[in-house]
Amino acid sequence: MATAVAAPRAQRLTRDRTLVGAVAVAGLAASVLVAMTGAPGTGRPRLATAGSAAMVGCWLALVAATHAGFLGRRGVVAVAAAWGLPLAVAAPLLSFDVYSYLAYGRLMASGHDPYASGPAALGLGNPWAQHVDPQFLHLKAPYGPAGLLVARLGVAAGSPAGGVALLTVIAAGCIVAVAVIIERLCRPQDRAVALALWLASPLVLLHLLGGLHLDDVMALLVALGCLAARHRRWALAALAIGVCTAIKVPAAAALPAIVLVDLPDGGRQVLRAVVTRSLAAAAGYVVPAAIVGDPGGVLRTVTSPTGNHTLAAPSVLLGKLLGGSHVANTLTATIGVIVAVAVIGWLVATARNRPAPVTIGGSLLAIVVGAPVVYPWYLTWGLPGLVPTPRRWLPSLMTAAALVYLPGLSGLSVIGVLLVIVVAAGLMLASWRTGVRIGH
Repeated sequence: MATAVAAPRAQRLTRDRTLVGAVAVAGLAASVLVAMTGAPGTGRPRLATAGSAAMVGCWLALVAATHAGFLGRRGVVAVAAAWGLPLAVAAPLLSFDVYSYLAYGRLMASGHDPYASGPAALGLGNPWAQHVDPQFLHLKAPYGPAGLLVARLGVAAGSPAGGVALLTVIAAGCIVAVAVIIERLCRPQDRAVALALWLASPLVLLHLLGGLHLDDVMALLVALGCLAARHRRWALAALAIGVCTAIKVPAAAALPAIVLVDLPDGGRQVLRAVVTRSLAAAAGYVVPAAIVGDPGGVLRTVTSPTGNHTLAAPSVLLGKLLGGSHVANTLTATIGVIVAVAVIGWLVATARNRPAPVTIGGSLLAIVVGAPVVYPWYLTWGLPGLVPTPRRWLPSLMTAAALVYLPGLSGLSVIGVLLVIVVAAGLMLASWRTGVRIGH
């Protein structure tokens, strides 16, 4: 009898392992396809789109398999490493942004102020400006002083190719470090699923490791802030988010979740705690600003890339559905920001009801979704706080973010964005109705 019962179990185990292996191999094939075709300007957008979409599907299957217990922590790490390797050794993927970073770093090294001049100031024949997206050649740096210091570090490699290689190493290091911190923020039984959500996510692999956006450093700083907040080291948490704000200013949305929560009793003690945390956050911004030498530079240029609102932003999509007039777009964009601020206020006011990292991550997610400019890699800001205690809606949101910015769909229409939303909603509904869970 025991043998008869054990045989079907062994068969199911073999079948499950075979399915997981097939998902891993399919994801690797998709990663290789994107690596071969995803270089902006010279790649094959349709093939890169197919590969990216296939990676999303394989990732969802991997998360479900991990949640079902078919794959453990080591297996997730091995699969993520295999999927990430082709993207790490390929040319920068899906975006020219890394070349803009290096051009700004070269401007600094040449004695120029990136807040006063765009990459074109290097000269159009300069190799550091050669691969910059033409629409950004005259764009003054919209990044904070810490972001420019990272760019300056890339220039230390001596050549654009060397700078790309160095920033790839930095990106890989940040991604791995965030994974280590996420493990520390998780319950032991949740670690494998959390690692699958972060390490193997197409948002992370395609846009942070492949696209080399500065958001990889931001994600690490947010993770450090979440870890400090988890241990109630609020000044350290504020310092980390202050430096994060010195890369991209909207990260300041997480500061209320640190400065205004878990305050001691008593008026003077409350004031002391708020002032101490605020000064720590200010130091995180002021120190890199002092090194760069133009503390207010980003405040003059931060709105420069937002002239073109992105259709992936819910407020912009709503404006288009209401006719797309200037009045409609302005109204919906304003409403989006107001809603984001209201959500952040609610998260801070109810912070006692959830772990501190969730409040921090939720605040960043709110400002990203409510802003009129949304790119998928922006969602990675809040993931270090949200992934350790994920909900079923999180993979669906990450799926929508990954699908809405595929290289072959750069001119995505309103109908296209709505279709992506329907796909993500369908995945969530299927998860609920079938019991195949892709989150907690």
